[in-house]
Amino acid sequence: MALLNHLDVLRNDILIFDALDVGKGPVAAIHLPVKLRLGLHGNFIEQREIEEWAERRKEGGDVGPARAARGLLPWQRRMVERGEVSLEGLRGVGASGVDGVNGNGV
Repeated sequence: MALLNHLDVLRNDILIFDALDVGKGPVAAIHLPVKLRLGLHGNFIEQREIEEWAERRKEGGDVGPARAARGLLPWQRRMVERGEVSLEGLRGVGASGVDGVNGNGV
């Protein structure tokens, strides 16, 4: 699999290749309805690891359920305090006035 960035039209495709014959080009293309950020990456792991992590994330597990941040994270707070970024910049408010991902708040 590969991510194709169409920077001219701000769109992305996911290309799927036959691992035994990559040279013949993609066997399928998925046209995404949104533009992804540059630098998208992923990892391939075994199903067993996913299941183990799900157990650890359960209520009562050694990690516990994920929780949304209730405020700035320590590294974000330091950046604001040093004047390296504004709160608006940290939230990603752009010229459109929309913040977050897909228009959702941070």
